[in-house]
Amino acid sequence: MEAKIYINDSGNTELLPSKKEESSRKLLWVDISHFSELWQFLICSLVVFIFFIPYGYLQEAIFAIKGFKPFGWYLTLVQFFNYSIFGLIESQFNRTQRRIPLVLYLLLGLILLGSMGFSNASLGYLNYPTQVIFKCCKLIPVMIGGILVQQKVYKAIDIVAALCMCAGLILFTLADNKVSPDFNLIGIILISSALFCDALIGNFQEKMMKKHNASNAEIVLYSYLVGFVYLLFILFISGQLRDGTEFCIQNPVTYIYIFLFSLSGFFGVQAVLALIRTCGALVAVTVTTCRKAVTIVISFLLFSKPFTFQYVWAGLLIVLGIYLNVLGKTNQFDLKMIFMNSNKVFGNLRKRRKSPMIPWFNNSATPKQTNPIYLFWEAAHMLKLVCNTLGEIIRWNHIVKLQELQDSKGLHATNKFKVIYNIMNVRLAAQTLTGAKSIAKFCKVLNNVFDLTDCRNKLGKGDYYCPINDKKINYIKDFLDHFKGYIEGLKYYNINSQQQGVQILKSTHKTGFLGLIILCLSNLLKLFDVVKPYEMSYLLSYKISQDYIEVFFSAMQSRGGFNNNPNAIQFRSAYLQLLVRYEISGSTYVNCTLLDNSIILFVSAYKQNNADALCHYNYDDDESQ
Repeated sequence: MEAKIYINDSGNTELLPSKKEESSRKLLWVDISHFSELWQFLICSLVVFIFFIPYGYLQEAIFAIKGFKPFGWYLTLVQFFNYSIFGLIESQFNRTQRRIPLVLYLLLGLILLGSMGFSNASLGYLNYPTQVIFKCCKLIPVMIGGILVQQKVYKAIDIVAALCMCAGLILFTLADNKVSPDFNLIGIILISSALFCDALIGNFQEKMMKKHNASNAEIVLYSYLVGFVYLLFILFISGQLRDGTEFCIQNPVTYIYIFLFSLSGFFGVQAVLALIRTCGALVAVTVTTCRKAVTIVISFLLFSKPFTFQYVWAGLLIVLGIYLNVLGKTNQFDLKMIFMNSNKVFGNLRKRRKSPMIPWFNNSATPKQTNPIYLFWEAAHMLKLVCNTLGEIIRWNHIVKLQELQDSKGLHATNKFKVIYNIMNVRLAAQTLTGAKSIAKFCKVLNNVFDLTDCRNKLGKGDYYCPINDKKINYIKDFLDHFKGYIEGLKYYNINSQQQGVQILKSTHKTGFLGLIILCLSNLLKLFDVVKPYEMSYLLSYKISQDYIEVFFSAMQSRGGFNNNPNAIQFRSAYLQLLVRYEISGSTYVNCTLLDNSIILFVSAYKQNNADALCHYNYDDDESQ
C-alpha cells in the first residue's frame, strides 16, 4: 500500500482523514496528543521511515527472486487480498458502517487496480530507483489532465516545476537505458499508466470521502476488495493465477515477503495519515519525499545494479521540481487575510512619527504592496470615543437628570434611558446613539454612519441600513465624501481643554472621527472591491464586527469552565471541542447583544471561496449541516 499523499492542482491531498479522525491525534491507534507538536512530528516521521523503508526493500527483494518478474500482477492480487483483510479487521474494531454507494467503489477499485497494478508490473522491466523517481512526478499527468479536461491555467512556478520533473525523468531514463541491461520501454509505459491512474485517484477519492464523510478504514476495505475481485477474474481468464500460485508454492518465501510487504505498507499509510493530521499535507509530502530518497540510496547499497552520476543530476532536477511544486502550493493552503480588527491606539498605524496615518500594513509573507492587510475598528468603540470627545458640550449630567426625573414620576420616556445607562459601555454607547431621534444634524449623520457599519440583513432597503452591493456602492461613496467634508468642518468652541476654533481632526481627540472615516467606511468599501472577484455580490458590514470575536471567545470560555485566563493547552482543548461540533453559535455570557442567529464558525464539506468567511451560505445538499 504505497503512501500516496499528494498535493493536487487544487491544493488538496488525495487521502484525507475523516472529520471524526481529525478530532484526535492517534498513531497506529495510540493517542499521541499529549506530546508536544515537535515530538508528534518526530514520532510520526520516524514511524513513516520505520515502515516504508522495509516496504521499499521488500518490494525490490520480491522482484529480485529469480523468475518472479513476470508476476507483478499476481503480487498485486495478493497485496489487495491482504489489504482487504486488514481493512476488514480495522472496520470491525472501529465498528464503522459503509457510507459510500457500492457503485462508486466499482469505479474506485478499477482506478486503484490500475495505479498499483501497473506500478508493480513495471518493476519487471525497470530498475527500482527509476520506478520510484517516476512515481515522484505525479504533477505532470495532473497538470496535463487539468489543461485538457478543465482548461485550467497554471502559475509559472507550477510550469517550471513540471519542466524540471520532465527534464529529470528524461535524464534518468537515458541513464537507465545506457547502463542497465534490463531496461525496457514497456516499463516506462507501465509506470506512466500508473501515474495517470494516480492522477485520477486523488480527485475521485477525496470527493467521495468529503461528500459521504467516509472513514479511511471503509475506503481501504471496499476499494481494495473490489479491486481484488476485478483482478482475480482477469488473472483467472489469462492463466496467470495458476502460474503465479505455482511459482509461489515452489518458493514459499515469496508469500512471507508479500505479507510483510503488505503489512508494512498498511501501517505506513496509517503513520502518514497521522502526520497529515498533526503537521499538515505539505509536511507529509516533504517527509515522504525524503523517505523515497533514502529508499533509492538503500536500493543502490543493498542491491547490485549499475550506477552513473547522471542518476544524481537527474534526481536533483526532480527534487527541485518537487520543491517548486510544494512552494507553489503553500499560498493555496493559507487563507488570505482581507481584514483585521483592532482597538489599539491610532498612532500605532504610523510608520514614522511624521508620516501620514495608513489604514493597512504589508503582509510580511508576501512581496510588499501585493497583499495589504486592512484594519477595521469597531464602529461602536468609535462612537464611544466621539461621545467622550464632545463630553463637555453634550453633558452626560443632562441625561442623568432626565433619568432621575423619570424615576421620580414612575414613568419612562420613549428614549428608553434607564439607570444602567449611568455606566457607559460599548453596547450602551451604540444603542444610545443608534436610537437617537434628535433633529440635530450631528446625531443624524452619526446615526447614518452607524447604520452603514451595522447592517446585518442582506434584504435591508434603508438608505443607510443596507448591504454594500453594486447598486448601493456609488450612493455610499457620495455619503462618505459628504461625511468627510462635514467632519472636517467641525471645530471646538468654548472648550477649556482645547484652543478656540481648533478643528476636531487636528485635535488630540480625533481618534473616533478618523476611525469612522478611514477604518470603518473607507476600508469597508475597499473590502467590497477585494471580495467581488470571489463571486460575492454583497457585503454585510456587521459581519466584520468585533462582536463575532467576542462571541467566539465566550464560546471558548464556556467550554473551558469560564476560565478568563486559559493556558495554551486549555485553549487548544476547548477549540478542538468546538470544531467537533462543526459550528459555533453565540453565548449569553458575552459583552454584546446577540441580535441575530449568525453562525460564527462553520465547517462545510464543500470547498468554498475565501470570501465565504464573511458571508454564510446554506447548501441544501450539504449533509454536514
